[in-house]
Amino acid sequence: MHDATLTHPDGLSQAANVERLRQSVEQVTRVQITSPVGWALVAVLAWNRAPLSHIAWWALGFGIVLVAILAGLAHIRRSGMGVKKGEAWLKALALLDGLAWGAMAWAALGHDAMLDNWLVTVLCGVAAVNSAPRVMVIRAFMLQLLGIWVPTVAFCLSHLHLSAMPQIVAGMTVFLVLLYQYMRRVSVMINQNILLRLENEAMSSVLRQSLTESEQKAATDPLTGQANRRAFEVALSQQQAATAATGAGYALLMLDIDHFKSINDRFGHDVGDLALKAFAARVAVQLRGSDLLARIGGEEFMVLLRGATHDAATLVAQRICSAVAAQPLLHEPHLPVTVSVGVALHRPGVSSDDVIKAADRAVYQAKHNGRNQVQACSVDVVSAPAHAEPSTA
Repeated sequence: MHDATLTHPDGLSQAANVERLRQSVEQVTRVQITSPVGWALVAVLAWNRAPLSHIAWWALGFGIVLVAILAGLAHIRRSGMGVKKGEAWLKALALLDGLAWGAMAWAALGHDAMLDNWLVTVLCGVAAVNSAPRVMVIRAFMLQLLGIWVPTVAFCLSHLHLSAMPQIVAGMTVFLVLLYQYMRRVSVMINQNILLRLENEAMSSVLRQSLTESEQKAATDPLTGQANRRAFEVALSQQQAATAATGAGYALLMLDIDHFKSINDRFGHDVGDLALKAFAARVAVQLRGSDLLARIGGEEFMVLLRGATHDAATLVAQRICSAVAAQPLLHEPHLPVTVSVGVALHRPGVSSDDVIKAADRAVYQAKHNGRNQVQACSVDVVSAPAHAEPSTA
């Protein structure tokens, strides 16, 4: 089987291959750094059983090879090369590492029968240790095994006069073949799991985005793009709780477009909708990022001013009133409008409903006094239900 090359209609296979290469390079790097431990083990085993000068020359040569391998792995990580080229590098480095380990046979085998068995066990152990980091690119693991097997078998075949050599060749060959066959199946499962994980992450991301979009739609007035009544009520409830916990106050502005019914009667609801959109946009630019503008119904809007004092809230309300009256909302048709604004400041111990009622009473007073103005109402004096605006408003 090939390196479990993955294909997927959504293009996740490429991401899976990139992840597979990245993980393999990282894990192989960690294992390669431990190679000197293996050299030390060989030296200990060969002590007084094989020429240590041979072991020293082999370790020196392997050290040079190890530096080259680590440099190659670092190049794969930093260069941003594609998966195909990266895997080619990984395979070449695996073969080089296998040949370096296989060269140990020429440095240490054939001097002592007991040592021969130990060293072959070391080579099989090296193959087993490298199976986990190289399993995701199974062809690289195969080349490393070949790199170990070919020099060892070549030495054994050239020393058949030694009685243990045929057994070493047979035993090592069987072990490496079985190890490769087993790890090839493991490679398929690991690579499929990588793809499955990426698919799950992609689906989770889409789901989160979908949920976010659904939540935004549920909280947004589709006409003006501002918050809707539900979102305003949630935000106000949260602000009320925060105020109770921290003492940070807030103010509410109630905005009611003057004579809006006449706009719909004269120009139709399409123009009325355009006017509402233009009105919301003009009000929004007068607010801070922490303020919330919401359309709560028809031509009525509410503004939540977090942390605002009475003077600051009144100033914002007057700025909105002036900005709306300064120029027409629409030029085709020519549509100048004004707005009446009610201001109410939260006070300790009162509910958010009381603050809303105070803002409603204030906007009613603004309309009663001639419209196109700002009126404030103290929450303390709200005792009767707010008056309804006449239908001719």
